[in-house]
Amino acid sequence: MEETWTVTVTSRFLRGAWLAVRLPIFVILSAFEWIVSVIFGALAFLGILAAIFFKLFGRHPDFQFLTVLSLAIGCGIFLIAYHVLLQLVARPTKRRRSYWSVNVLILS
Repeated sequence: MEETWTVTVTSRFLRGAWLAVRLPIFVILSAFEWIVSVIFGALAFLGILAAIFFKLFGRHPDFQFLTVLSLAIGCGIFLIAYHVLLQLVARPTKRRRSYWSVNVLILS
């Protein structure tokens, strides 16, 4: 099936718009990557340790173990989502082969 002119122009415009949006997002996310990794990684690790420590050795009867543990796990999940988003905007778009490049490959 042959593509029409409008489909080709639209797909190229959308690809160019995605590239124009992707670059500033990538720059901002990569600039704050180490700060976000350190802060949320430490919050997740220390939150889990604190929850376990106060559950085992704490004398406070109203300690909210599940709340503290949930917040710590949430920090870890946020960190994973941040890195997935960073990889999504850092990945180059896949380019399709044009008609001419396929013919050149077949002929060579």
